[in-house]
Amino acid sequence: MIQKEIYVCTYGCEGYERGIVKLTFNLQTKELTKKFVLPLDGKCNMVTKAGNRLYLCIKRIEGSFIEVFDAETYECISSTPSDYFYSYGQIVGDKFLLASYESGVDSVFDLNTQCFTAHCVHHREGFEGHGKSHYIQCLKDGQIVGVENGLQQIYLYENMNLDVKKVIDYPPINIRLLTTDGYSSVAYLNTEISNEMISLSTKDWSEICRRKMADQEGWYSGGNAISPDGEIVCASVRGQDRIHVFYANGGLLFPAGSFGCGRIPRDLKFVSDYLFISCTGDNKIEVIDFTDIKFRKCAEIEVAQPITFEMESRL
Repeated sequence: MIQKEIYVCTYGCEGYERGIVKLTFNLQTKELTKKFVLPLDGKCNMVTKAGNRLYLCIKRIEGSFIEVFDAETYECISSTPSDYFYSYGQIVGDKFLLASYESGVDSVFDLNTQCFTAHCVHHREGFEGHGKSHYIQCLKDGQIVGVENGLQQIYLYENMNLDVKKVIDYPPINIRLLTTDGYSSVAYLNTEISNEMISLSTKDWSEICRRKMADQEGWYSGGNAISPDGEIVCASVRGQDRIHVFYANGGLLFPAGSFGCGRIPRDLKFVSDYLFISCTGDNKIEVIDFTDIKFRKCAEIEVAQPITFEMESRL
């Protein structure tokens, strides 16, 4: 397909463009266009598409809701109240895996019954307050893994009931997001405070390699993305406002340089050989051409406070 469509959540500016924007990118001409398709009356940090449906979690004054929209008409099909506000999600078959940064909870939502079927509230001895679950995903090998940003833990679940198999504790380096290539048994974890990229074996979750990206107070790693062929891993550093690039080979990471971008690069997403960057501080999205590893910007477009790109789903 020459045309690629990507949805992005936006906070908007003074009520303008708050909701969901659909980007269209032409791989041949590098033309990037947008359409504001779904205005929202609440906060939304995540969107995922499965089939002809969009799935969101929205926080309004009266509470949080899991909502499903038609991806063509953008009409609301269903709205289910939720005890938690979720910022990350992945659809796997008829299940919706969800992570609540606000409450430190992982959950499973059944798309058929429109009911929650499992919750796991994170806790760690010696830590006060609730956690901040930042990520949950079912890997290609069937493992379900969650990243706990507040309590510094990786949760490994046995099944969709979220029965905990193992919890891996980290020191206070603020582990943030995990990404995998779908080909090998390697995952890549970026950290906010220490600004590192860590490669892990998903067979036993042991560390393979660790690379430092930046070391200055006020700089925080943000997005994390891997190329479709699994050979390039990228991470953004907010404050420094640069994208750090690594060649990946069997879990080993080799620095390939870095390049500047717009302010507060919050999220990254590879679309074919092109890296999309949500530059929240500059109200724009940039597209970087990785076809020859020269990191050339080939497109950009104004979007009011872009937050996160469309998240993965597997039917």
